[in-house]
Amino acid sequence: MIDCVVFDLDGTLLRSNELKRHGFFVVDSNYPGGAVAMEEILRVCPGDRSAILSQFSRVFSADAASLVRDYSSWCESQLLYCEEREGASELLTFLGEMEVPIYLNSATPTDQLRTFVEKRYAPQVFKGVFGGHGEKENNLRLILSNEAIGPEKLLMIGDGIDDLGAATAVGCAFVGVDEGTLAARVGHMGLVNNLEDIKHMWRPTNAFA
Repeated sequence: MIDCVVFDLDGTLLRSNELKRHGFFVVDSNYPGGAVAMEEILRVCPGDRSAILSQFSRVFSADAASLVRDYSSWCESQLLYCEEREGASELLTFLGEMEVPIYLNSATPTDQLRTFVEKRYAPQVFKGVFGGHGEKENNLRLILSNEAIGPEKLLMIGDGIDDLGAATAVGCAFVGVDEGTLAARVGHMGLVNNLEDIKHMWRPTNAFA
């Protein structure tokens, strides 16, 4: 029995992975050679926005905090109108009608994530919003504690290797979504493209198969 569902945001509910990547090139556009340097940083640096832009700032003697603010501001403005993944609204509505608690678990910094969610989604959609680079496993454990349930009653849905890793670490069920780092690592076989397809895996008794 699945009593709680947790979603990743970027690449899962929203098709925003490429948009966020493009944002790094927007903020480096005032620096000659910035695009080439950023391409190399993104190739070798798996960190969050702060780590990426801090490395860029060292190359160009720029203010890292200012770059992070500019990047975050640009992303927030663009994400408000970002394309939604197919079936995302339908699945969120479906789960809401079934009174299944829904959480968001993203690598985006928590404060920025919550500000964005307040602008994009109705207040009743998510019971909780958790962010932070490298914090997805801890966030799942907090959700388990909040709901007072065991991991067998929790489902994580995401497109990233980090989503799968967090779900595996806590022992909860996982549904992978295509076109993210998960697909790049393991291929598209068995991954979901349209989130509405997950509805058909939910039995009338609220059991997840």
